Amino acid sequence: MAKKEFVIEEGRGFLFKNSYKTKDNQPDYTGNATVNGKKKKVSLWKKTTKKGDPMLSITIADPVKKEQVNSDDLPF
Repeated sequence: MAKKEFVIEEGRGFLFKNSYKTKDNQPDYTGNATVNGKKKKVSLWKKTTKKGDPMLSITIADPVKKEQVNSDDLPF
């Protein structure tokens, strides 16, 4: 049985705890969303305001494209 691809609905997204976080500048949560029909990468940091109140900071960006390597192009 073929596996059905999961599609995120327009204007929605999902975040998951970043279990690979090793530095403070890395996001606490990462995930994906669909905006204007395009898949976006979402990152979220838990921060504190100058007053000491909790806040969330997010970044929405185009996903990083992985280059496909053709084995015929390798020098070895």
